[in-house]
Amino acid sequence: MNKTLITKDAKGKIRVAEINCELLDSGIYLITRVTYQYGGKKTNQPSIEITEGKAKRTIKEQAELKFNSLVKEKLDKGYKEIENPVDTYTHEELENIVGQIVTDANGFAKHMLAKQADKVSDKTINKLDFWYASRKIDGRP
Repeated sequence: MNKTLITKDAKGKIRVAEINCELLDSGIYLITRVTYQYGGKKTNQPSIEITEGKAKRTIKEQAELKFNSLVKEKLDKGYKEIENPVDTYTHEELENIVGQIVTDANGFAKHMLAKQADKVSDKTINKLDFWYASRKIDGRP
């Protein structure tokens, strides 16, 4: 089993996550993950070995469950699944798949989170000449 997932990061670059699950000769399943920026250096994430089933599941069922869990975790973060390896697509095709803005799993635009004022340096705060404020700071109208 293998899945290739893509998304767009905050800087507008395409991020790729490849998740693979294979049965080794020793009878254990190995889940490998590789993440990278499109056209950049690949980073191998720690491998996951499935050596036994849990809760009366077989090793194969346990491996499939973990694999699907890892894929769903990425999909929930806004990654989109593509059918073929990322090398078979052009940059323009990948841009069309991920869209212009970063979205979550439901296709809604991801929100930009505000920082707490006490966790921002004074240099950053005093640099601005004017400020924008929201009257809905506490969440009420």
